[in-house]
Amino acid sequence: MTTSHAPRLVQFAVAAAVIFLLVFRLGESPPPWFDEGWHLHVPKNLAVHGIYADYSSEGIRPGGPTISVGPTVMLPIAVLFKFFGVSIPLARVVIVIYALLALWALYRVSMQVSGYWQVSIGAIVLCLMGAGTRFIYSGRNVIGEVPGISFLLLGLVLWFQTAPTNGWRLVGVGLLMGLASVTKNQYAVFVLPGLLVVWIADMAWYRRLGWRMFVIPGIAAGVIFFSWLLVLFYGLGVAEQIGSLQSTAGNAFLVLNPDRLSRNLIYLAVNFGLLFWPAAIYGFFLARPRTDAGQRWGILYIFFVLSTLFYITSVGWPRYAFSTLVLATIFVAQMLYKLGSQIDFQKAGSAGKRLRTILIMILLGIEAGVVGISIYSVATEVITSGNGDVYQTAAYMDEHIPADAIIETWELELTVLTDHAYHTPPYTFMIAANENLQAINYDFNDYVEADYLVTGYRASYANVYPPEVMTGFAAIATFGQYTIWQRQP
Repeated sequence: MTTSHAPRLVQFAVAAAVIFLLVFRLGESPPPWFDEGWHLHVPKNLAVHGIYADYSSEGIRPGGPTISVGPTVMLPIAVLFKFFGVSIPLARVVIVIYALLALWALYRVSMQVSGYWQVSIGAIVLCLMGAGTRFIYSGRNVIGEVPGISFLLLGLVLWFQTAPTNGWRLVGVGLLMGLASVTKNQYAVFVLPGLLVVWIADMAWYRRLGWRMFVIPGIAAGVIFFSWLLVLFYGLGVAEQIGSLQSTAGNAFLVLNPDRLSRNLIYLAVNFGLLFWPAAIYGFFLARPRTDAGQRWGILYIFFVLSTLFYITSVGWPRYAFSTLVLATIFVAQMLYKLGSQIDFQKAGSAGKRLRTILIMILLGIEAGVVGISIYSVATEVITSGNGDVYQTAAYMDEHIPADAIIETWELELTVLTDHAYHTPPYTFMIAANENLQAINYDFNDYVEADYLVTGYRASYANVYPPEVMTGFAAIATFGQYTIWQRQP
């Protein structure tokens, strides 16, 4: 194998591994779960009834999943549902496509800032195998993290190859940044301020690109984001839920609790073989030079820092760290590449140079071990984990439960798969479950006279159906974690 062929062969091997890890057993691993069902209510309702909203047996429910994930995810899935039928594996195909776009964009951004294909491949490998990013898991799930990072990275790719005089391409940059912000609301928290901060950095430090390079994308992104807010609040009825939205945001963002802050800092520190914070510091020095390359690093670094600040001041859910850890892979890969490039056995003559070479090799060996273990763990999860319990439950219900029966459940993934009339707990109880599992106090009999009840992981986790509210119901079938209960005469 010649040196010139090495990049293509490595790229081919990584691409093959990526495709396998993203599509093998797509419907079963991971098993469909609550958040997927929560998000898929909207595209199913849109495909079947033409209504962009959540629903329950009592009718339309404004808000909810229409807030947590944007139309960039909902609309493509709705189109597939409309033409090919409602299917969770089909919905996951949309996320897989976003994952492939995100990884391609990560490769391109890494090349644009570093100039080395080794850094780009390293960033992708770290992204795929990082325990914190859980990129493969997120790339096989109908959640908003992967689509959001794909738009952000695509925006950076376009930005780094656009001249300040090319107004339309700069509008395109802003559109992609705006789409990242509407795809998942946590992106708006750092992407939109990031567009302002990179402009300030250009005026105060780099003094190279001028206002057009930043103001045009900022305006375009703001128009996209605030236009979607207007649609949400006044077109989709979310304005009525402003109180609960403020409560949810207050318990998720800017949680300035010392214990929580320290846990979030530690969570980041243990990623990439303890190299997260060293790479974050190294990124500052990459961004210092007042050159084209330095400013590209600087733009990337500002988004990384703001994303990091968002996470460490948040409630600390691991998914909130997703964008931070994906962006960190570029800095970690660059640092490892530079360390590796210093190994030179022929010139390591002095004892000090030999010691440095040995220490670098030990560090790289540790990182290779971490990556190897992660590869094994991720591949094992894809190949062996998951099950089809929810599909078996849905098939049983289609065959044995009348279509007009009212079914109470909090297993939202199940409600996507059949066309029965499901009643699910109101949003207030979801907020209570997120904040304090002991504060739910939900009795479904106060809301609906259900003919059947289905319990599963979510019901068990939140203890939403204690025995005292299930009086008069008897189990008639069980499939793995799902149990179907029927009201007795």
